Parts: sequence; structure tokens; C-alpha cells
Amino acid sequence: PDVKDAVEVLNTVEINDLVIRDLGYYAFPSLSNISIKGAFFISRLGSKTNVYEIKNEKLQRLDFKALYYEMKRHELSMVYKDVFIGTKAKIPVRLAIELMPDAVYEQRMRKTHKIHQKKGYQTSEEHKFMSRFNLFITNVPHTILPDEVVPILYRIRWQIELIFKIWKSVI
Repeated sequence: PDVKDAVEVLNTVEINDLVIRDLGYYAFPSLSNISIKGAFFISRLGSKTNVYEIKNEKLQRLDFKALYYEMKRHELSMVYKDVFIGTKAKIPVRLAIELMPDAVYEQRMRKTHKIHQKKGYQTSEEHKFMSRFNLFITNVPHTILPDEVVPILYRIRWQIELIFKIWKSVI
């Protein structure tokens, strides 16, 4: 499974490496260990990951609902924040927040509703608002990688993955 591979690949990560992961490989301990090894990562943010920002000199959970309305009010399509992720151990990351079109949001909610209905879950209000965004995280310093490059690099990774999928289906 992808998540198991995400943890096992840590044996090969070296200082200053850049690991780019999609959600299938998202494992919080893996990201933490990549940081500890002095390497860097870019990943999508897992929907169950707690996100905190510093407000009034205290860590507070990021309010995605308020963020959504603020971005809509100011007609912003992308926002960048320095945040902390995790529940117990919190690691500092940069968060690129891309507002998705309503059609994409509705498609995500249909898919989520179908999955949750099968499993008997309720979709939380927070999850609904998080679904309005593409959320990218990285621990690469600003001095090495400007904010606006983070989503671009992630998308390049996706294009490479699509090429491999095509090769696998053809071969």
C-alpha cells in the first residue's frame, strides 16, 4: 500500500532531498521524519490533519470557514500561510491554499457524500469547507522555494505520474 511505502522509503531519504507526495502516500509520521532527516517535502494536506496558526501569540486551529469567506470577499484565488500541522507533535510548514471553483467543490462533495453514506458517516462542517480548497504543504524554506512555486511543483509531479500510468496501461 502507498502509505506503507511512504514510511519505508524513509530509509533512502538523505539531507536536502525533496520528496513530493500525493495524498495516497500521505502519512504524518513520514513527513515528520523527512524533516528530522534534514530533507524537504511537498504534499497535499490530508483532510484529517489538524492545522494551526499563530494568533495573539497562541496556536489556534485554522478556521477554514472564515478563510473561505475572506478569500471570496477579497476575490483571492490563492493564499499562503506559515502554519503548524499535527495533533501532539506539531511541525512547521508553509501552506498554499488554492480556492477551487464551485463546480469542483460540488463534485468533491458528491463523491464524499457517496463514500460517507456507504460507511454511515456524517460529513463535518470543517471537512466541507476544507473541500473548497486545494491545500499544499511544504517544509522547504522561502529562501529556497518561493510560495507560488509550491503548487506548480506539485502539479508537475502529477503530470509525471500520469505519464507512468499511461506507460503501464500501454505496456
